[in-house]
Amino acid sequence: MSFDRVRGQEEALSRLEVALSSGKLAHTLLFAGPSGVGRRLAAMELAKTLLCPQGGANACDACPSCHRVETGTHGDLYVVAPESQRGGVLVDQVRELCENLSRSPMEGTRKVAVVDEADSMLPSAQNAFLKTLEEPPDDTTIILVAEDPERLLPTVRSRCRRVNFKPVESAVLSDFLIEKGTDKGVAGSMAHLA
Repeated sequence: MSFDRVRGQEEALSRLEVALSSGKLAHTLLFAGPSGVGRRLAAMELAKTLLCPQGGANACDACPSCHRVETGTHGDLYVVAPESQRGGVLVDQVRELCENLSRSPMEGTRKVAVVDEADSMLPSAQNAFLKTLEEPPDDTTIILVAEDPERLLPTVRSRCRRVNFKPVESAVLSDFLIEKGTDKGVAGSMAHLA
């Protein structure tokens, strides 16, 4: 089950799994919450689930499609992140994404777009995205990942179904660190500081 990698976000993941199981997943999602709590990981795991040919509420994690999502080489997955040199997601990146989403899927039956640090989109980029957010192609899911969703234009936020990610509890962090081989005492201290 692919969502097992996301820790401490049971409420958000439960909402996503119910939506997937019922076939009522919104075309545009906004994963909102503090940095480092699993928003981007959850977005990529959802992308894997949506692109997995086995269907259902979880990806199989074994097929070629799941492997290509993991390696970032799936032809129907589009990931947009801020350009470091110029800061923020630029209008040209959004226009290219919208053009790609308007085409038919290359490998499967749908396309998934993940916009990381969507709250860094420049206003011109957000405005260029509005039509696609308002009327996304039926075979498309768009996931915006944002630490501060209030930095997005109200017109962008209103077109998204928001999924809130909360800070991860210290006990969950400590258990994770212990699983990865960290000494129990050190793991507890590190989790407390985090």
